Amino acid sequence: MSRTRSSASESSVEVSRVISGTPESVFKAWTEPRTIRRWFTSGNAMPHCDFVAQEGRAYSLGFIDHGRTGTVTGTVLEVVANQRLKYTWTVSGDPDEAKDSIVTVDFRAVPGGTEVSVRHERLTTARARKDTLGGWTEIVELLDQMSQVEGLEEQIRESKRKLAAMRRDLPHMRVADTQLLRPDGTPAMLSQLFGDSDELILIHNMGKSCAYCTLWADGFNGVWRHMNDRAPLALISPDAPQVQREFAASRGWTFPMFSTHGTELARQLGFESESGDPWPGASTLRQDADGTIWRTAQTHFGPGDDYCAVWHFFDLLDRGANGWRAKYQYPRDLVGVGVSRGTDNDADTPRCKC
Repeated sequence: MSRTRSSASESSVEVSRVISGTPESVFKAWTEPRTIRRWFTSGNAMPHCDFVAQEGRAYSLGFIDHGRTGTVTGTVLEVVANQRLKYTWTVSGDPDEAKDSIVTVDFRAVPGGTEVSVRHERLTTARARKDTLGGWTEIVELLDQMSQVEGLEEQIRESKRKLAAMRRDLPHMRVADTQLLRPDGTPAMLSQLFGDSDELILIHNMGKSCAYCTLWADGFNGVWRHMNDRAPLALISPDAPQVQREFAASRGWTFPMFSTHGTELARQLGFESESGDPWPGASTLRQDADGTIWRTAQTHFGPGDDYCAVWHFFDLLDRGANGWRAKYQYPRDLVGVGVSRGTDNDADTPRCKC
């Protein structure tokens, strides 16, 4: 675990820490307003941030500290990309900072990341040195936390890219052209769902009995036209056509729906158990010029996956999902944002099998 090293002399302080990330990424975090706002004020709002890493350029950083609003101003003296920054530093309204102090920040690649060394000179009083030492220590530690988060986010993105490629590289499975039923009861062959495309996104839904599948489908209802521009989307469930029709109307769904009632399609694609229980997920299909249909990739749905956005927003909340469960209706009054009040039927909500 990286530790912060700090020291103080008669007129300066020095703080250093190994920060997760490359010199390029850490230098960028130190110099871009979007990221400066995250580490400079230690969680407080930043009224303004005007900083450009350009020699001779004046800068201004607003801050709020224990209810006091102030500004740090100065001029950039030296810039060596990914290696060094040097600038003057004056805190407005601070009698201990009557003249410009000097801040030098060095970035050096080391095992485990980038060593960031901050030297702050021309500090004229013991109080200024004490406060400045504490401030820079807090800043480099917060920057390290932020860099670790961003580094993990990039690892996850890269892992997802690899996962998508690995899914597509798995052997494709031949799929029988199965007759399905539209919500009005009329038949449609699986091959017809492709329309004029040679690819299809097929959503496996457990039907009306699953509040979680309903949650996922509510989300698809908002984006299916965007998806349809790339490849047609269709949702299938084991519900009978009339049940599908009535339930879709109650939810306001507009995406194409088809019933697999009485067919082997879901089981063939691996989304139905031997006992007939359906599982939620998605299959992507391709249709060759000769009409042959192939399943090219698949994924299963469940809380926290990439196919329902609510879980990722909950992850940002202080207590996360906090035991939240999907329901068909909710008691919270949202009239002000265009959603009418529902009823809390949590006790009647079926447990999801996904």
